[in-house]
Amino acid sequence: GTGMSAGAKFDFTQNGGFFTISVDDEKESPRWKTRWTNRGAKSIYLYGGHPGFVALARYAHEFDEIDDPDALDYRGSSVPIEIGSIGIMRNEHGHVLCKVTAIEPTTDHGGSGHVSVTIKWEIRLATAPTSSD
Repeated sequence: GTGMSAGAKFDFTQNGGFFTISVDDEKESPRWKTRWTNRGAKSIYLYGGHPGFVALARYAHEFDEIDDPDALDYRGSSVPIEIGSIGIMRNEHGHVLCKVTAIEPTTDHGGSGHVSVTIKWEIRLATAPTSSD
């Protein structure tokens, strides 16, 4: 997916659950490689691989409720995200905030077989430190 603020619907059982979000289509554009895995009918895991890259924005349901994404708990390697909740991936470029808006679960969780997760995202680029003379 591309864009500073956009959305997508994709099958999280395909491609290892990976979904890349980037600022634009340029080859060197900042990007975040997100990974989504099965959890249940009303929630999904956002997987960061190892601690330090993924957090749950507890109690936030809109992007503007998150002032400082770095202040969140990044200790786990994955976070469960319920429909309406926001997960955050971070890397050297900044943060991508991902809100889950819908889940079509796998059949073992009551789904119809058309598996998908629908997300909206907002990218927040890291700011370069300013020098003071």
